[in-house]
Amino acid sequence: MILKPINEECLKHWTESAKYCYKIGCNCSQCVYMRELEAIRPDKCRMKSIVLELVRRFGKPILEGQNDSTTDTAE
Repeated sequence: MILKPINEECLKHWTESAKYCYKIGCNCSQCVYMRELEAIRPDKCRMKSIVLELVRRFGKPILEGQNDSTTDTAE
């Protein structure tokens, strides 16, 4: 099966669904979207590819509950 290239629009910034996918380790068995959308199957899901490319371009996402500072001030 030949996959179409990922739409560049999906790779412009971290979306909430991409952050969610990153947070669960791109594990389709834990994905709420896979459970809700019957048309999406793990073998057709492209989120892992999108997440990997977003990490390559922008680094790891800032997840809910994290701040964006890179210095640890607590000791």
